[in-house]
Amino acid sequence: MATKFFRHLIPGFLLLFIDISQANWVQTSGPINESVHALAVKGTDLFAGSDVGGVFLSSDSGSFWAPVNNGLGNLNISSLFMSGADLFVGANSSATGVVSGAFRTSDNGASWTVVNTGLMASAGGTIAVTSFCKIGTNLFAGASSGVYKSINNGSNWARAINGLNYNYLNISSLFAHGTNLFIGNGQGVYRSTDTGASWTQVNNGLTDTIVPNSYVLSFAAINTILFAGTLDSGVFRSSNNGAFWTAINRGLGNPPPRFIQSLFVNGANLFAGTDQGAFYSSDSGGSWKKFSDGLINRDVRSFAVIGSNLFAGTGPAGYFGGYAGVWIRSLAGLTPVAVRPSQVMSVDFEWERNIVGVIRPGEKLEFKVNRQAAIKLNVYDAMGTKIATLVNAVLTPGAYHAAFDASLWTGGLYFFRLQAGGLNLTRKIVLVK
Repeated sequence: MATKFFRHLIPGFLLLFIDISQANWVQTSGPINESVHALAVKGTDLFAGSDVGGVFLSSDSGSFWAPVNNGLGNLNISSLFMSGADLFVGANSSATGVVSGAFRTSDNGASWTVVNTGLMASAGGTIAVTSFCKIGTNLFAGASSGVYKSINNGSNWARAINGLNYNYLNISSLFAHGTNLFIGNGQGVYRSTDTGASWTQVNNGLTDTIVPNSYVLSFAAINTILFAGTLDSGVFRSSNNGAFWTAINRGLGNPPPRFIQSLFVNGANLFAGTDQGAFYSSDSGGSWKKFSDGLINRDVRSFAVIGSNLFAGTGPAGYFGGYAGVWIRSLAGLTPVAVRPSQVMSVDFEWERNIVGVIRPGEKLEFKVNRQAAIKLNVYDAMGTKIATLVNAVLTPGAYHAAFDASLWTGGLYFFRLQAGGLNLTRKIVLVK
């Protein structure tokens, strides 16, 4: 069935009612010709943060948008974040006389309060807040001058940069995963396990085609699996809180899109907003499928879901005519992404005596390869330092075992990482002595 549009004129307004009856993207009625870098949802209300017109609100799935900027002043919005009943924005215009930084509203944007106490300006004089997240009652803001923490809902901020490189304090992404806090910047990923008191770089496996560590633009998580979207290297996945990263770009293209600008999770689906359109995965990034039918503007910056509808905020209209703004499509029709067996190399661990996750000195590590490939099997300690290479050879199909001398290792947690072709598998192993 074709998508239907219903227009009704009311003095001063154009209302566009959209019937999403097929699995294609349709442009909503706004924000007109605005780049939408961020979306946020409160019940059935959808907020869009634009680069010129500030914050817009729609209560009817994009049929009508209204600006809600009273007291905001700075209309260049880079981030939106819901915290309970409060909405926070990062407003980053550097125009003379315009206040930049963090703003908060408790009334759906009817009025805004600047909440900048403690936030520091970058070298250019702008307080550019790029992202927010929350752990318990602790609110965090990522900015061009580092990470900040507030224990009173943004009324006051304290800088939290211990362990970060002072030359790379421009935070591009900030994400809370359980009790762990992650930031992405030009040096890859940093993790804090103490609500920002200290930071540790966690980049093992996070590679870039240009620089040693990928520039991380976005994060998402499905249960215990963490995802990172990068500049130039696609999407990476970690199942151990960033200790190891594995590239997961099957279906994204070769090379993958340059900018993985947004990662978003809804149920079992992982969505990626890129400079080449929208992609989704239904198997935690194992394989991807493009779903940009109808999406004329393929510079996708943000996602949101209300009910059965998926929304996408898109970037500048320059390359795509006048098609910037917010787009909508139904979640229906997103079938599981299937990968033919011939596309996947199966490499599995098997432990002697079926002991899974526990090994003792002298025991053998067994694995299988179903087609010829270059195989590497490395061992890392709990801090992510490589301590041994057990296998580094081209192997033909068959079953193999790797013996190792653990007499000099202390008992405890280790990671065994098997690299085979384009596939990486990491297992947590406890050495018992």
